[in-house]
Amino acid sequence: MLSNVRLALRNLAKSRAFSIVAILTLAVGIGATTAMFSALRALVISPFSYPRADRLVHVWSNEGQPLSTPDFFDILDQATSFADLGVYSPQAANLGGENAQAVRSVSCTPGVLRAFGVSPVRGRWFAPADEEKGAPAVAVLSYPLWQQSFSGDPGLIGRRVRINGGEVTVVGIMPASFEFASPWMRTETCQLWLPLQLSRDQGDRGSHWMCAIGRLKDGVSIAAADAEIKAIGARLKAAHPETNAQKPFLVRSLHEEMTRYTASRVWMLFGAVALVLLVACANVASMLLARNARRQGEFGVRIALGATPDISFSSPSRKACCLPSAVRSPASAWPAAVSACCRSSPRSVTPAKPRWHSMAACWLSRWA
Repeated sequence: MLSNVRLALRNLAKSRAFSIVAILTLAVGIGATTAMFSALRALVISPFSYPRADRLVHVWSNEGQPLSTPDFFDILDQATSFADLGVYSPQAANLGGENAQAVRSVSCTPGVLRAFGVSPVRGRWFAPADEEKGAPAVAVLSYPLWQQSFSGDPGLIGRRVRINGGEVTVVGIMPASFEFASPWMRTETCQLWLPLQLSRDQGDRGSHWMCAIGRLKDGVSIAAADAEIKAIGARLKAAHPETNAQKPFLVRSLHEEMTRYTASRVWMLFGAVALVLLVACANVASMLLARNARRQGEFGVRIALGATPDISFSSPSRKACCLPSAVRSPASAWPAAVSACCRSSPRSVTPAKPRWHSMAACWLSRWA
């Protein structure tokens, strides 16, 4: 192996211009493909860092249509496919007093943050008591907001801050790596979570304003959850035909919702870059074949002397040239070839068993 490496380095040093062009050609193709695959993996293949992110799903009353309050409570009561299920609604919030800071916030039920499965770095999630009417106002902050607005104060948990003109107690801080993935906030970052206080007699079935997200139970597939939700929708349609006639209800994975508009474009770009790598490999292969065509005589004489092709000629392009060079090698190249073989590794030649019939064919071809 070491002798083959030395031989390869010697060959590269002999043709520096060829080596530089080949290496740069492959470097451009491999580098572009690697960079594009990194983007593909981050945007499409594995865009989330949540625990078992494949279990996260969205529930819609129709294709992309949010839920109403009564529909959510009916699904919450009847569905058995979800380990956690909650609803949320994005909104703007003002943090602070006189010089209030505008932040992007989400009002959500306790099941939303539990569904993501990421525990707060400090404090706790929302509890069921936080969504009751008359419960004390609480909030969960994002890590960047905690650092920027409160200088990472470790004693912030339990303290009251002013949000939207009222006093709110901070009960939790999410980790720095946590990102709130939502099809309603594709280009925005959520910095603040507030409890969404709902009641069963609130709103009507024709008012759709809440996005539902849940985590499936172990062993429950998305297709099974979708079938159950559709069955619930059929029952609600029969019970409330005036409002639920156009609500088939459906379940879609969070991955599908978040990559719906980007997956096809990113895959197309990756295919184009992979084609560039393929062209680069084809160009280098053609250059190697053209380069080795000049050494057909040497290869033919080496084989005639008993050289072992799998050791002496390890590259694919050299193996491809061995057979035609053995047939067409001129006898005039024999002295130089013998000298080259003698300088090569001892393992690459077997002098005890020279192929005399091949050597005779080479000498006779000179007088043919």
